[in-house]
Formats: sequence, structure tokens, C-alpha cells
Amino acid sequence: MKRSIRALVGMAAVVVLAGCANPSGTVAFQLGDTTVSNAEVDDSSAGCARLMDGVKPEQVKMSVAQFMVGGLISDAIIQQKQLTVTDSQIDQRVTLLQGQQLLADADCARAVRDLARWDVVKEKVGAAAFQSDVAKLDVAVNPRYGSWDSLRGTLTGASGSLSSEAVSGGVLPVK
Repeated sequence: MKRSIRALVGMAAVVVLAGCANPSGTVAFQLGDTTVSNAEVDDSSAGCARLMDGVKPEQVKMSVAQFMVGGLISDAIIQQKQLTVTDSQIDQRVTLLQGQQLLADADCARAVRDLARWDVVKEKVGAAAFQSDVAKLDVAVNPRYGSWDSLRGTLTGASGSLSSEAVSGGVLPVK
């Protein structure tokens, strides 16, 4: 009996770990050969949290993850359509989104610039064409971040953590 219980526990652990392996245990998102690692999402979340009063990285992780998967997708569309997106255009969009203060941390800046790039590409392509282009992409998402809803252009169904539900929503105060 004890052997069966140990075997069952061992198999359950393998199943749980295998669930994290889509696309792999260290990868948050993958599109073609391009990946964003869990560590990159964690670093950007920590960077953004450092700039916000009383906010923990877990509280912003899903927003940061959304921005970063958006950057990955934007880069794919830029490449497919051979668009030119300049740093100046991204900087102007960051200003329009009122995100300049979040550029003070290099890790957070990556996610903020990913969001701005998504917005610039969407404007260049047009909303309907952009949505169609996004829907055609096969984005692999680590289950800790839920799944990619290509019709809505968003991550759905997870907290960014395998152990606890994170809180994310609204605008957070910046130091």
C-alpha cells in the first residue's frame, strides 16, 4: 500500500511538472523560435513593483506578462509586414500612455516599451487587420500565465504564479 501511494505521489509530481513544460519550464511565452523566459517576466515585474508604493511583484505580474507577450507578438507582426517602428514612436506612445515614470527601472522599462510597441503596431496596421494578424499567430504560453486568447488579444485564466492567486487590476500608484 505504501509503495502505491509513493508511486501515485511521484506520478502526480511528474504530471504537475509536465504541465509547466508548455512550452518549457523556463519559458513564459514562445512564438516561433523567439521566447520570453519566466525570469524575464519576474525581473520586469520586480522592476515595476520597485517603482510603485506598496506593490509586490506578484500584484503586477499578469499585467507585465500581458505587456511582454504583446511585445513578442508585435515583433512578429513587424517582421511579417516589414514595418518600421522607431524608438521615437515608442517613446511618444509611452508618453501618451503616461508611462514615463516606469522607464526609471530598466527591467520595468522593457515591459512598458513592449506595451507601447503593441499600440504603435496596432495603429500602423489598423485595428481590424491587427486583430486578424494576431489571431493567426500560434503563441505558446506556459500554463502559469493561463492561455492566449487570440480573438481578444489577451492572456486569460491564470495569476502568473503556480502557488497563489495574484491580484492585478487598475492603475497602481507610482513612487
